[in-house]
Amino acid sequence: MTAPSLFHYRFLCSSGIESAFTTGYDQSPRTSSQMAFVQSGYADPQMSIFGNHVGVGIVWPYPFGRTNDSIGAGATLITFGHCPGTSFDYDTETAFEFYYKFRVNRFLSISPGTQFVRYPGGMRGQANALVFTPRVTVTF
Repeated sequence: MTAPSLFHYRFLCSSGIESAFTTGYDQSPRTSSQMAFVQSGYADPQMSIFGNHVGVGIVWPYPFGRTNDSIGAGATLITFGHCPGTSFDYDTETAFEFYYKFRVNRFLSISPGTQFVRYPGGMRGQANALVFTPRVTVTF
């Protein structure tokens, strides 16, 4: 069993400073363990379409005894910036996601997911969105 770990990275991007924290607790490489993460980001709202970003989530590997699968859920909140040429009806957009990753074989994974997006694009005329995301990953 290993101790909990916290990783932080911070870097400059073209529109501001991006910063993220991730943390996890690993019990053993062969038993079920959860990994939680927290992300944050900042950009100058006068220079970028997005101002702040906060995300949280959890990943549960090895669900139901399936050693190559995982389940994940997360939420993210962004604030819109005020750079010239942009106009938003809402100050924020929120997204919630849930997925299940099936590993078919050592080269192929299928990850169906669902996202609910509140105030997509920050526009009053846009209805909240329910998005289904079929993902196929091929690993070499």
